[in-house]
Amino acid sequence: MAREGEWTPDWSKASPAWVFFGGLGLGALVTGGVMFFAALATAALLIGPFLFWLAWNVLDLGVAIGLGELGFWAIVLATVFLVVDWFGKTVIAGIVMLLNPDWFQTEATLRWPEPSFKHFVAVAILAALASFPHAKHRHGSG
Repeated sequence: MAREGEWTPDWSKASPAWVFFGGLGLGALVTGGVMFFAALATAALLIGPFLFWLAWNVLDLGVAIGLGELGFWAIVLATVFLVVDWFGKTVIAGIVMLLNPDWFQTEATLRWPEPSFKHFVAVAILAALASFPHAKHRHGSG
């Protein structure tokens, strides 16, 4: 019961959406949405580098083509390099050039990996990561 002078809502005049959100708690709904998108962003940030690590270090694609295994930050940087668009790749190359210009002076002897199912899977994983930015630019049929 309402006390004298206390406001009470008139639910008979409220819209169904207002009643639903009021009963559920709008704060709980917003918090749930924010937590969902935070979990989605965290998963996206962890899945990409994990897949790159799997292809490069576990399936030994790096060793198979004449390069060594990569550490944590090299995997993160390589994954970001594969996933971002042209401008992002240019920024990453510029940052690497500014921070470690000697990196561009080193030489590597690359070779084709031995044909095996393991290397095929590793190349397929890296190709999937590299095609990610292009997948969101698809246009509708017609």
